[in-house]
Amino acid sequence: MSRQPPDPRDVVAGLLGDERLLNACAERDMGVVFRLLNARGVSTRRIATAVDITQGRLYDYLNGKSRVEKLALFEQIADAFHIPGHLLGLARRAWEPAAAEPIEREPELPPDGDDLAAMDAFRAADRQTGGGRLYGAVVRHLADRVAPRLVDTGSGSQVFAVAAALT
Repeated sequence: MSRQPPDPRDVVAGLLGDERLLNACAERDMGVVFRLLNARGVSTRRIATAVDITQGRLYDYLNGKSRVEKLALFEQIADAFHIPGHLLGLARRAWEPAAAEPIEREPELPPDGDDLAAMDAFRAADRQTGGGRLYGAVVRHLADRVAPRLVDTGSGSQVFAVAAALT
């Protein structure tokens, strides 16, 4: 009995927590993405067909002789393998589930001076909704609560670390 080749979408789904895939997507290095798929049993023919490129072009990407540069090709790759759009700097793809309920209020922040708790609150909200939704709240927090302490000679070095972490 012959074994079915793996579905590339299933392979990518299994790699979504893999730092190599995440770094390759962040760097938009599709050669690494293609190598990861190929190493997990997805044939080069299937990869090339899925993204509508020749095998010769695919080998150029695999061997680092060229890089994907066209937005349309990044979109084809994302859609063919169900790579979430945000990993490649793209808009949410049509097949991706709609975003969870948007947070309509800013995260509850601790009283002034509890910078680590404020950073944790922003980070938790960022993981739930994405940074774009929090941008205004973070900027207001920096302007209203952190910036005045940056010029205060009585502030310690922690306020600089907080400002750096939030920016």
